[in-house]
Formats: sequence, C-alpha cells, structure tokens
Amino acid sequence: MERILTGLLIDRTRAMAIAEKTTAGSMIPDAGSALVYHYTRPALRDLTFIFILDDRYYYLQALIKQSGMIMKRLFLSMTFCLSLALSYTYAQQPPKQIREGSHNFTLQWISWDKPGKVDIKKQADGTYTVKGEQRGDNGDFVTIDGTLKMVTYSELIFNGKIQTKYSNVNNGEVCDKTGTYHFLAKGARKYWRLQEMDNCEGNNVVDYVDIYFN
Repeated sequence: MERILTGLLIDRTRAMAIAEKTTAGSMIPDAGSALVYHYTRPALRDLTFIFILDDRYYYLQALIKQSGMIMKRLFLSMTFCLSLALSYTYAQQPPKQIREGSHNFTLQWISWDKPGKVDIKKQADGTYTVKGEQRGDNGDFVTIDGTLKMVTYSELIFNGKIQTKYSNVNNGEVCDKTGTYHFLAKGARKYWRLQEMDNCEGNNVVDYVDIYFN
C-alpha cells in the first residue's frame, strides 16, 4: 500500500478551486465542514479533504494505492482521525469576540435596506455596551441601550431597554421592552436577532430587531 499525505491551511478561493476540479463530492459551504474527493486511475484513488472550521479551510490530500475493503476502512479511519485533529485545533483557538465599533441595526417595519447604527464597546468585565437607533418616516424608530453578555459568539444576553415605534403597528404607540432578553445568530445568518420578538400589539405581530456582525 502506498500512502502520501499532505496538509495545509488554505483560503476560501483555493478551497473553491479545489472543489471545482473534483468529479464527485459536495460543495464548499460558508461554515461547518465539507468533504470533496475525486478519482484518478482505477488503481489509485486521490482523496481531497477540505474541512472548514471557524472560517478556516484545512486541505488534506491523500494518494492511496489500494482497493476493496481495505480502502474503505482506511478511508473511514483517515476521516475520523482528521476530524479529531481538527477538533483539537479548533478547541485550542480562543473564542471569537464581538467586533467593537459601529454595527448595522434594523427593524423590519422601517427598512432592511437603510439600516441604522449601534455602537458596541467592550468593558473591563467582558461585557459590551450597546447603544444606537434606526429612524424612518412618520417618526418611526427602534432604539437600544444596554449591555451585551456573550454566551457564545452566536448567543448574546442583553440587559437594558429596547423601544420600537411604527405608525401601522400598536396604534402607532411605542412598544417598550426593559429587562433581560436574548439575541441569537442562527445558521449562516450574519446578524443577531432579538428572540423575544412579540410586539406590544399582540395578535402574533412580531418585531425583527437585528444587530449585524458588521
């Protein structure tokens, strides 16, 4: 059996170029993990692994001269070992932090195309202050003022005040939310959305209050 292994960290452009050359496998997503592979000659299988962890692309190429059940077992063993290695690498990386500075901020009733802004600053205790607004026509607005505590990069706990006002919702009156609330970034979304989204009007009317990564 002949086996040659090479591994390196690559960028997304390189990862896409590798994926496009394969004859079978899966597309490269923005997050998670992916495996792409292709075959060269019947007696020689060229397996190309691409794993994505926290926006880092790890590339491993394995040339394995073998066939049958041994090949299948080796393939599974390599995949398992590589997953463990990358999981260890990922575990050693410091947790991703919220970027300080100005972030886009929206309420769907006002506009997603013309976002407002919030300013986020990290404090000595590890929490973040967040304050800002989005303004629309007819006196419509959403404001936020308080602190954020990061549970994970995708889950934030907010303590403070959020106010929304839209002329066609809640009789045009201000909906005030003061207390502790939660923001989540789900899947591939590039923003944290307020999870306690029911508007004061009731009747299943909801407010999508979003703080964007950028």
